[in-house]
Amino acid sequence: MKVEAWIEVFKIENGKKIVIKRRKARSFVKAFIGLLNVQMAGASRSIIDTGGTSRSISNSSYNFQVTAGAGTSAYGIQVGTGTNPVTIDDYKLQSQIAHGTGTGQLQYGATSVDAYAVSSGKAFFNVQRLFTNNSGGDITVKEIGLVSCIGGTSYYGLLDRTLMEFTIPNGGTRGVSYEIRVTV
Repeated sequence: MKVEAWIEVFKIENGKKIVIKRRKARSFVKAFIGLLNVQMAGASRSIIDTGGTSRSISNSSYNFQVTAGAGTSAYGIQVGTGTNPVTIDDYKLQSQIAHGTGTGQLQYGATSVDAYAVSSGKAFFNVQRLFTNNSGGDITVKEIGLVSCIGGTSYYGLLDRTLMEFTIPNGGTRGVSYEIRVTV
């Protein structure tokens, strides 16, 4: 059995999803396993939040929640311009792209999570978010992150950071989707 994630970058044309890039997410980081341990043990553990502060996190129904609303860039799927190699100790994107319409900014849509499904020896679900560029120039994304609530809704933890480059043209929209799956 293995647990893995796949990332797709896509666009919507004429109502159809067109995949631009797809690759395996290679980089679950320390907060992922720490948060999983908290939930399974029903115990408190120290986890570094996206602000770099160590938090004592307890079992909570909000742990792992990634369904951020439109305009909320603190959690959910995030994008950035950082190029540093990923390490197990990463707790945030190197250079997150801010939400907005100014130079170098993107508008963050809502992060949604589909119901899980089972097919051909695998169980999976998708997490996705759209990013719209009204900044006045093309923006090249170089890193993608999946960030969840930890210990309630006040703190956030980086679960995955993957280096993956793509461009969002000015006036364009691109989607990012994580497929989280377990294969037997």
